[in-house]
Amino acid sequence: MKIDISDIIKNQGASLDIFFNEKIPESDNKAFNCVFDRPVKFTGTLENNGGELLLQADLDTVYSSACDRCAEPMESQIALKVEEEIVTGDKAEADEIYVYDGKYLDIGKIIMDNILLKLPMKQLCKSTCKGLCPKCGCNLNEKQCNCGDGDANMHFGVLKNIFNNSGKNGQ
Repeated sequence: MKIDISDIIKNQGASLDIFFNEKIPESDNKAFNCVFDRPVKFTGTLENNGGELLLQADLDTVYSSACDRCAEPMESQIALKVEEEIVTGDKAEADEIYVYDGKYLDIGKIIMDNILLKLPMKQLCKSTCKGLCPKCGCNLNEKQCNCGDGDANMHFGVLKNIFNNSGKNGQ
C-alpha cells in the first residue's frame, strides 16, 4: 500500500487524492482475532502542511470472526474516519508514530493501526447473545438446556461460602 508522494512533498499546500480498494495481505490478518477476507475501501486526501503530511480518509471494511460467547461465525463492519499526521524521518521525534522517508509512503501500518483500535474487545454476534451452557455446551440462543443454574466449575467452590459465612461471629 505504497503511495508515491514525490509531487506533494516538494510543494507546501499540495494535496493528493487517495483511493484504493484492496484486501489486507494474509500475513497481516494474523495480527487480528478475525479474518479480513474482503477488500478495505480507503478514500481520502494527503496534504503537505509545511513538511508534515496530513492524511484524512474514510475507511470501510467487513470482517469475519467467531462470537466470543457462542462461537457461531459472524460478520461485522468497520467504518471510521482516519486522521493522521506524518512527518519526515529527519524531523521525527520519539513520540511520533508515522514517518515517511524518500518519495514513497506506506500507509499499510496506518490502516492496520486504525483498524486494530476500532475492533471491539469482545466479538458478539448480537448484544443479547446468551452464549453456551457451561455444563453441556449447548447454544443457549437456540435452545434451553436442562442443566439449571448449578455450579458449572467447582474448582472455586470453596470461595462460594466466603460471603455466606462473613455475617457470622461479628465479621
